[in-house]
Amino acid sequence: MASTVVLADIGGTNARFALAGGGGAGEVARFAVADYASFDDAMDRFLQMRRAVAGRPIAAAIAIAGPVSRGAGSLTNSHWRFSEADISERFGIPNVRLLNDFEALAWGLPLLRPEHLTRIVGRHPAAGYGAVRPPGGPTPGSNGRLVAVGPGTGLGVACLDPDGGGGMVIASEGGHVNAPSWSARIDAIIDWLRSDLGHVSVERMVSGQGLENTYRAVAALEGKPARLQDAAAITGAALDRSDPVAVETVDIFCAMLGEIAGNYALTFGASGGVYIAGGIAPRIIDLLQASEFRERFVAKGRFRTWLEPVPTWLVLHPNPTFLGLEAVASRAVVENL
Repeated sequence: MASTVVLADIGGTNARFALAGGGGAGEVARFAVADYASFDDAMDRFLQMRRAVAGRPIAAAIAIAGPVSRGAGSLTNSHWRFSEADISERFGIPNVRLLNDFEALAWGLPLLRPEHLTRIVGRHPAAGYGAVRPPGGPTPGSNGRLVAVGPGTGLGVACLDPDGGGGMVIASEGGHVNAPSWSARIDAIIDWLRSDLGHVSVERMVSGQGLENTYRAVAALEGKPARLQDAAAITGAALDRSDPVAVETVDIFCAMLGEIAGNYALTFGASGGVYIAGGIAPRIIDLLQASEFRERFVAKGRFRTWLEPVPTWLVLHPNPTFLGLEAVASRAVVENL
């Protein structure tokens, strides 16, 4: 693209912005969502910072951690609201595309290179390893549908179907389906959380807040004080094995992530693979590889043999959503020529 395009990845905690002009996304600027009253304020700050190179952008692609409908949406875990029409008018940008953050990430899956991925094989060979690392990166056109699942502030889910003219992404709010159980221990944890939270969605257990929720539940069931208060402290204590409650919490997190990833693979028919993104999983990669993730992924009764060949990948790219956003922005410009 010869002209400037604004890319924005807006989560519940951080808002990330970059400019793209044909050579990929430039330097990413990050702002804390809590520091700004609205998206417009954060966008205005970013454009002021990049005024010398931004000029007047011809397009913007904005991914948000929340549902989008008819060009408008809001963050699930913040008060920020968005409208394509309002953003276009406010900033004088003719082509604005608003989409769910995992819809954007799914568009970027074919653009991931081998160095951006590591295969999650699990600790049980019987759980199946899936396909080997694809040479040259994923090839969705030949490998079937791909699913992206990502625990961060919340839990995102989307599917890329490569068939048809240019492919299609199916966005979802899969993070808000009921949390599944496979044992008496998980039953007890979900029951405890239900008494505290009401509805227990998978996001209530597989996210940063989910780590905190599960930690409180495990501590209560063990009759121990909930010594740690935030997700970073819990994962840190699990990594150095300094807190048995944290160790079990992260074990459950990894197993639940595998359980739901297998469910989503079956739901979407994602024979091409499942990609685990988000900020949490890369920080606990060794624990994830040593966990029950892969066993829970394939433990689907009669459909175990269907899932065993399906590869599971951990996304290591620092900003994978921007890969999809640039593709979406390019299409928006072409469609409006």
